[in-house]
Amino acid sequence: MEISGRKYSNTLDQFNIDNQNQLLCINGKDKILLSPIIDWTNSDVWNFIRGKKLEYCKLYDEGYLRIGCMFCPMASVKSKIKDRQRYPGVEKQIKKSIEILCKESNYGNNLNNDVDDIFNWWISNNSVKQYLANKKQYKLNL
Repeated sequence: MEISGRKYSNTLDQFNIDNQNQLLCINGKDKILLSPIIDWTNSDVWNFIRGKKLEYCKLYDEGYLRIGCMFCPMASVKSKIKDRQRYPGVEKQIKKSIEILCKESNYGNNLNNDVDDIFNWWISNNSVKQYLANKKQYKLNL
């Protein structure tokens, strides 16, 4: 069978799985998982969107690469800084949650339970060790 220039086996089972299609058993029922664009690059996606004149979220025009969540752990520092500027209320709520975690557990001990410091560490995308080293370095340069 051929779909969009790709050849597929007529039988899909655990012996001919690839990244684009998989046969799974979920709750006792066979399910086929299709991922037809798994190999696409960002350019492939944008060429398709523009070529088909599809509508898309305008946040991409503002430089966002991911828009699935605010302050996404997989987002770049630049994106997290944009989120911080655009959504100060969300930052405030996250800090409230951090404060509760610090009071109720050992969370943040290595950052002295300082809510702002913990949040700044999160934004930095660095390990705690690297974040603290950078922080000390900045103090030496002042």
